[in-house]
Amino acid sequence: MRPWLRRATYAEQARSIATYLRQGETKLLEPLSGALANDATLVRAALVDCRLVLAPAALRDSLASIAWLVNQHLALKERQTLWSALEASRCGKPEAAERRWLRLHAAVGSANAAAMAAAAAAVLDNSADLPQDLLARAVAARIAGLILTDQAVPALRETSRYRVASATVKIPDPVPVPASPGRAGRADPNARPAAK
Repeated sequence: MRPWLRRATYAEQARSIATYLRQGETKLLEPLSGALANDATLVRAALVDCRLVLAPAALRDSLASIAWLVNQHLALKERQTLWSALEASRCGKPEAAERRWLRLHAAVGSANAAAMAAAAAAVLDNSADLPQDLLARAVAARIAGLILTDQAVPALRETSRYRVASATVKIPDPVPVPASPGRAGRADPNARPAAK
């Protein structure tokens, strides 16, 4: 599949989710995978229609699934509208942990670096029972927010803190610098030794 076609498919799915969460028409779920359709249905039932009270981990996981698609593939205004509506839910009060995740997804969706750093810090301060994939997302949002607000030293501290805290949280290593004509004959400082 061509990369642009995959991106177009993801954008269509993100629009379907946003429209479904607003309008509730089940035909909008057709382009989605079963798991993603289930997540959208659960979030709508819990935060829009007030028909269901989800276990905190179920709501957290469904929101994360939706956020992964929506925050990458919808326009800024659409993301802000979606997360504002979910944060302003009239359906009871989500527990504190879910409110923290809603804030984090909204901050990432609005591309607000300072809010990302703060919301991710709140999630990470209460991260004892987080699955590794969600911990990695929160760490990435925290580090990105710090870097984008010119706080490189705290970003490095967070990187070290979570690299030491869990070897399974994957924080990418620096990308090796390719050799350029001006560097001919010099070793790449980021190159890894060849396996023997």
